[in-house]
Amino acid sequence: MEVVSRSPRAETPTSVALEQEGMSPTDLYPQLTDEEAYRVVERQSRIEAGLPVERSWQDLIDLAVRLKDPAPSTLGEWKRHLSKAMEVAGVESVAEVTEAHARKYRDHLLDSVAASTTKTRLRYVKALFEVAEEEDWIERNPFNAIKLKRIKAKSKPKEVQLLDEVDKHIHKLPDHQQLLYWLMKYTGCHVSEAAGIRADDIDLEQGILHIRENDLRPVKNAYRVRDIPIIPALRKHIDAVYLKGIKGYVFPGLYEDKYKRWGNGMSWNRRIGVSPKACRDAATTVLRDHGVNEFVIGSILGHTPKNSTNRYGSVTMDAKRKALELLAL
Repeated sequence: MEVVSRSPRAETPTSVALEQEGMSPTDLYPQLTDEEAYRVVERQSRIEAGLPVERSWQDLIDLAVRLKDPAPSTLGEWKRHLSKAMEVAGVESVAEVTEAHARKYRDHLLDSVAASTTKTRLRYVKALFEVAEEEDWIERNPFNAIKLKRIKAKSKPKEVQLLDEVDKHIHKLPDHQQLLYWLMKYTGCHVSEAAGIRADDIDLEQGILHIRENDLRPVKNAYRVRDIPIIPALRKHIDAVYLKGIKGYVFPGLYEDKYKRWGNGMSWNRRIGVSPKACRDAATTVLRDHGVNEFVIGSILGHTPKNSTNRYGSVTMDAKRKALELLAL
């Protein structure tokens, strides 16, 4: 059993302090479930009291949540991949994971998923162990032994399907999903962004769609918060749907509480021959084919700038509108 010796003993453990203040663990950690919040506080109180404590993969997740406040979808990925890595390693404590275990997990992934997916999952787990190292839970990160650049993914050209023919089959989608299709086609939004919009995000007077955080839809980073012009081709589809009187979410049925995600698992392939993501891919392709500046494209799509120069300045609504009108040609 791992004994914590680095943390000074607190005069009043967290659990006692909360009780004295009339608070519960969930008041302190509202982003966690009741069970997770109580476990974090109990563990912290044991550390403060200088008592022995074992650090499981769930403890590491709890710590990372406290430090990073991830989106629900990211938290789900953390849990899925870290728990699997610990299962493959065959150990319970984070401190027991060795470089040999890291290589075993890498080999397990290479035997079961594509190289690109292997690298993505290893990045998740490695980042979590970096947190453990920074907090002195472990001496060094065992996943540093894995050199991701040596894992070669087979590249294949990405085939993007333009949507002119797809438009003819939109009537096959459920009524509420037809508006979702047009929103994504003419804005390039992620499905989760479009599915999670509220009625007050659609400003018809100004002709703007606001992509912003709400109670059920956090944003990945500051660049995802943006205003997108509503071009005439999109406006006519919005006008065709009776939104007046709606005060909440436009597509409430597309929220999956289990995964805390909007539009999760929604399949259009059998009905119209493409996935929801095809709308974003097609929009990006059309804009690039017409020579639209990458900074403008990134501003529309909510991309994080790839260099420091693009972090300065902004793109005007007029520039974004002119670019988006190319999607209606």
